[in-house]
Order: sequence, then structure tokens, then C-alpha cells
Amino acid sequence: MTAGRGYIALAALIFAKWRPWHALSATILFGYLQAIALRPDLIEAAFNFRVQVQLLDALPDAAAVLTLLHWAALHDWGHPMGAIVHFAPLAALEAYRLWYWYLRPRPVARP
Repeated sequence: MTAGRGYIALAALIFAKWRPWHALSATILFGYLQAIALRPDLIEAAFNFRVQVQLLDALPDAAAVLTLLHWAALHDWGHPMGAIVHFAPLAALEAYRLWYWYLRPRPVARP
């Protein structure tokens, strides 16, 4: 998977509880959210307000994070450290991805 979509595919499988037909509907949901990001003009025409493209681009990622948080809340970890060990690498990768794409300083083009 490229462009971070493997993370979303994993979230779709977890969201579907590892059942194929439910995974199909979950991937359609994530694909729909990604398609919305490609056409912000339709959102503006339907609801008469403008939404930033960056917010629409973040919709699939936000849905994936909410799905994984819901999955984590359903488990009885017994101790918070189990959840921290399980999700710390995921949180670190998401923080790095956000920094890389949105917050890092860009090189200045020389004339």
C-alpha cells in the first residue's frame, strides 16, 4: 500500500471484525471519505459553505483513528500499559506523518 493507505486498510479490517463482506463495506466508507476530499466543490454546492481541502483530506485518517480507538475501548486491557505498548508506535507514526506533510519547514526555491 502506498500513501499511508495500508494503515486505513488495517483499520477497515478491524472495523469489519475480520469479516470479508463487512470489510468491503468498511473500505467503501473509507473510499467515499477519500472521494469527498477530491471534490470540495460538491460540498460547497450542497451545503453552501466552503471547507478547507486539508480538512477533507484528513477525513479518512480521522475515521481510521476513531475506528482504532473504538476497537481499543472494547478490549479489556487489564492495565493501561498494555494499551500504551500496543498503540504507542501507531501514535508515533501518525504524529510523524502529520509533521512531515503539514508542519515541517519546506525548502525555499532559489531563483
